[in-house]
Amino acid sequence: MSDGMASTLAALPSPGSPSSCSVCRRLPLAALALLMALFPLASPGAAVQDRAGAKQTTIPPPDLVGVWQGQGRVVNGWTSIQRLPLSLTILEDGTVTGRIGIASVAGGSFTQITKKKNSAYVLSVNLDGALTEDGVIRRTFRLSLRPEGDRLSGSGASDGSKLFPGASRETMRRSMRLQVTSVSLTKRAAQEPGNVARLARTKLPA
Repeated sequence: MSDGMASTLAALPSPGSPSSCSVCRRLPLAALALLMALFPLASPGAAVQDRAGAKQTTIPPPDLVGVWQGQGRVVNGWTSIQRLPLSLTILEDGTVTGRIGIASVAGGSFTQITKKKNSAYVLSVNLDGALTEDGVIRRTFRLSLRPEGDRLSGSGASDGSKLFPGASRETMRRSMRLQVTSVSLTKRAAQEPGNVARLARTKLPA
């Protein structure tokens, strides 16, 4: 509970007190109206501002909706894969589909974080199947991207632990976070109306 809400509730008359008798019938509605005015509920997709002053929204801007393809550089030395291919579709409602590596995206979401006129796009997805061709399996992946002209650039990482001393190569393959840098994505031109929605429903070849 926030300090503001706690102070508001503390100021209300307690049951059984003399001052509460005259307002006991009006108190629930009055208190509810006051709390709703102080702490309004955000509508779905509306921008929400955190304590650091950054605004977050889950609805992508229109020019971001579509199919984005590219790759990122794998920085981990315990896998033989050096490049991770990416093919992602961002839909109007913020849903993300597609592939990361050779894994299918089994549910994903978009978040735009804006602070002092700078925007970052975060794509958080669940993965289905092996992530890389040499058998690395991870459950989730998160990309942090920023617009650079007609491209999206940034970095990303899967779930998993950080590097710890003495770990064997096989242990790292099983449990360490797979990280990519130098991510570069370009938007695929739509061939006809409805192309984005159709591509989102189409299973990409392995």
